[in-house]
Amino acid sequence: MGSFNPSYDKIFRHLQDVKYKGQEVLIPGFSIEELLPERPDEYYRYKGSLTTPPCHPTVLWTVFRNPVQISQEQLLALETALYCTHVDDPSPREMVNNFRRVQNFDERLVYISFRQGIILSVALAGVLGICVVLAVSIWLFRRKKSSKKGDNKGVIYKPAIKKETEAHA
Repeated sequence: MGSFNPSYDKIFRHLQDVKYKGQEVLIPGFSIEELLPERPDEYYRYKGSLTTPPCHPTVLWTVFRNPVQISQEQLLALETALYCTHVDDPSPREMVNNFRRVQNFDERLVYISFRQGIILSVALAGVLGICVVLAVSIWLFRRKKSSKKGDNKGVIYKPAIKKETEAHA
């Protein structure tokens, strides 16, 4: 549930005009993009069936990764505003619970239109690679530095000192 969705209200406010089966209403035009999520290119897709009888397997279902939100009040209005009977029916039936239970997926494939987690894995691999290169560079630098010191082990450098008496003679 979310906050009030003004885009969906463009449809919901006309529900009273089509309460019963067979009724029609003309809705003023608007951009259908307003009804879609922020990223309509991110979705799951699979072949399925109708959710109401005769339940034929003829539907290509598309489920958005990030669903569009409507308010609790809008959902309640949608659930209680429509009837599956005609206007003159003596016992009107609300259009609720008109679905079949969820079916097993069996061998069905679900296609995903986006790469999930790939950006994080590439970023982590990049950071790890930089750390390895840095560690190897430091190790090579220290090894080179210590090998220069090690070339002259056992040699002591002392400046030459002349005696003053020998220098004046």
